[in-house]
Amino acid sequence: MNNKPWQAMEQPPAFTLVELIVTVAILGILSGISFVTFTRNWRDERVKAASRETAAWLDEARRIAIQKATPCRIRVDRELRQLSLDPNPNNPSEFCATTLYAPLDLQTRVQNSSELILCSTALVANEDPAITSLSCTTAQDGSSSVVFTPRGTAPTGLLLKFHMPQAGADRCVAVLAPLGQVRSGKATSTGCDFTTAF
Repeated sequence: MNNKPWQAMEQPPAFTLVELIVTVAILGILSGISFVTFTRNWRDERVKAASRETAAWLDEARRIAIQKATPCRIRVDRELRQLSLDPNPNNPSEFCATTLYAPLDLQTRVQNSSELILCSTALVANEDPAITSLSCTTAQDGSSSVVFTPRGTAPTGLLLKFHMPQAGADRCVAVLAPLGQVRSGKATSTGCDFTTAF
């Protein structure tokens, strides 16, 4: 045993300046990658939320048409990103009244969706939305519509596509003619993949 008080105690190992710089650089790179991934996932969730809200809203509008035994015409305003019941002003009894169901405003319903783009196109009877291409990278103006009959069927279909810049994937919702079934899934370059909704 060494009892000499003047002898220096062994110093614990320390990091060198080079090791600290390398560690900080690696942490910076990982943080950058994490931020990009987080941003993409956040945008994906906004697109998913918009498609879920839309599918649920369309299902409820279809249920109202069946319950009230009245055709319900749905108007899709692409520029405002809004879905609403669309009565005939010249014949109010022809379609469901707007008072039966509140409009779906995706800008207010889905938080932080100011960059969300909604595109739509009409589908003829038996047209397969899985192979119907719909470009949706820039905002569209105008509107489209679909009608649910009192039996819940739809004489023509509707394909909606949701896009947000820098999101990982687009989403789509379709009203299938003639059954009126509402389906949602992932958008592909050639249409929609309904095998997995989310």
